[in-house]
Amino acid sequence: MEGRKRLRFWGLLGLLVLAGIGVAVRWLQPPDIAAEAKSTYRNYTATAQIQQIKGMAQGCEVTVKFHEWHSLSPGFKLNEIPQKGQNYTVYAQPEQCAALEVIQAEKGSRPELTGHIVYTAGENRSGRWYMLSQPKPPLGCGVVGL
Repeated sequence: MEGRKRLRFWGLLGLLVLAGIGVAVRWLQPPDIAAEAKSTYRNYTATAQIQQIKGMAQGCEVTVKFHEWHSLSPGFKLNEIPQKGQNYTVYAQPEQCAALEVIQAEKGSRPELTGHIVYTAGENRSGRWYMLSQPKPPLGCGVVGL
């Protein structure tokens, strides 16, 4: 009888370990950027400066230093509105990552604008922000015709 209890204990422990590994793998998996970008519930259009671009399997993770928003969708509480000077993380798809890298590298006639972008980002229910539009360098006072 004691052998059955021990066998049952080890069997249950094995199942718990496998379930824990499955949850950990799913949790640590990078986001599916294309799919998650389609399920956003609020968004903003803004100007920012690229701080860092980190490559991922399905795109990139971008850190931007926020300058100013130009439009906000409904759903923002006052304390949730993006703030000037703060760094934010936005996930981008491969073609957006390529555009970001070009903008970051381009010196042009106004080197002080290197790495500055106008973009639209959307948030999904997980709290992650995704680039929804192709990033563009700012023109004039920092606003591109959107």
